Amino acid sequence: MASFSDECLNFASMTGASLETANYYLEASGGVVESAVSLFFEMGGAPAPSAFDDDGDDAALDPSSQGSSKDAEGNEVVHASPTPTFTVQAPTSQFDLPEGRSACTTIACEAAFRMTAEKEAVSAATFEDVSVIVSYIADGVAEYKTINANAPVEHMGCGEVMLMSAKYSKIMEQVVMVQGSTQGSKAFEEELENALAGAQEDKAPVCAVITKPPESVVVYCHQSGVFVLFDSHPRQTLGINGAYACGFATAASCAAFLRGIFPAVSGLGDSMMAQMYNSFEFTVLRRL
Repeated sequence: MASFSDECLNFASMTGASLETANYYLEASGGVVESAVSLFFEMGGAPAPSAFDDDGDDAALDPSSQGSSKDAEGNEVVHASPTPTFTVQAPTSQFDLPEGRSACTTIACEAAFRMTAEKEAVSAATFEDVSVIVSYIADGVAEYKTINANAPVEHMGCGEVMLMSAKYSKIMEQVVMVQGSTQGSKAFEEELENALAGAQEDKAPVCAVITKPPESVVVYCHQSGVFVLFDSHPRQTLGINGAYACGFATAASCAAFLRGIFPAVSGLGDSMMAQMYNSFEFTVLRRL
């Protein structure tokens, strides 16, 4: 039987939400009850998503999820393994810095700024010294403070950061922004494939900042077909307690992992609410 912290119990008593939902929002808010409650109501009281979709076809770090199943039309669907080729974890996350709670999109842009500057393809060796991950966070938070000096904005989109940051807009440009849905067994995959195609056409890496409110992560796409996810959030449900970087050999594997950290909220039907809770922004950045 799962055990829950006093913070979870306090959240549940204040909101009437389930303990699982309490745990989800506390994890997204660095364990701060007041921030988690604010986020819960900001998101319209949405319940915690399940790490599985309605067919139970996809668990983020479970290698046994590799295999196949039947879709609604009876066609066989092959599922890629979400297991990374490498994972490097830092001892800290964005929540360890005072202004870090709402800085994840700026941190993602900082990671894109840094990774696209690498002369060699980003790999496990890039993060061999975990201070590199820590510096991405510190520099991203510093830029967040700079662009929000006068009027702090929480949960910024990538477009907002690029518009407000002279540091990033001088070096990078936004190629395209598309909206996608976390629903379905192929969520994130087409967007990643298109980003890779762009990198191959440019003969240079690109980065995709993925924003699923209230969180943003970034995926580095090298023209050779390598994908690297950088995430400034801890993912305790996956046994990851700090910011981390992990690599993937295919778009399908990376997409499978993303479906685990951004699972679809089921049971909302075809309503506008379902579209809102299950949508994400996918913004591709490249160096000028």
